[in-house]
Amino acid sequence: MKKAFLVPLLLTVLLLALAWPLHCHIYVHDPFGLQQKKIDRLIGQIDSKSDLESLRIPILGQSAEGGEMVAILENGQPLKITATFMGETGRINLIFYMDSYGLRYAQSEEVTYDRPIYVEGVQELSSKKGQFYFKEGKMIRWSGEVASKENRCSAEFSQWEHRLLENFSLLTSQYEMHGEG
Repeated sequence: MKKAFLVPLLLTVLLLALAWPLHCHIYVHDPFGLQQKKIDRLIGQIDSKSDLESLRIPILGQSAEGGEMVAILENGQPLKITATFMGETGRINLIFYMDSYGLRYAQSEEVTYDRPIYVEGVQELSSKKGQFYFKEGKMIRWSGEVASKENRCSAEFSQWEHRLLENFSLLTSQYEMHGEG
């Protein structure tokens, strides 16, 4: 009786695995959320530490109105980096969490203003947020208004991954230039 149930189940799993594109391998996307839970614990541990140092660094030349990053450090090593890039009609807020293995989590908020920032009475028109989980230099999970949950293998998923890794690299190099000098 058990064999009769097990064989069709195994065939179904095998067919799904063969139909799944290689760049969308099920391991990479953490289907059971195990990596996400580990990363959420890491975030909680970092945010609960009260004895961490912080370093503010201006970011010039990356956006129309400038920006700033704050590196949260333990023993001189960044654990969390927050950055704000200001534009004429909006801003981008980024938060990155890392450990000895590299980038583990990113959060993005893109805010659009109803008029240029220098005009009196400017207000937020809209905001889009996203949460992104990483393992071994690859994005494994995303959520929020920016995520197309029905297709993790989309070009949009790859674009977000590339964009966040590029920003992470920029910010860590900014820290290395200013933080150690």
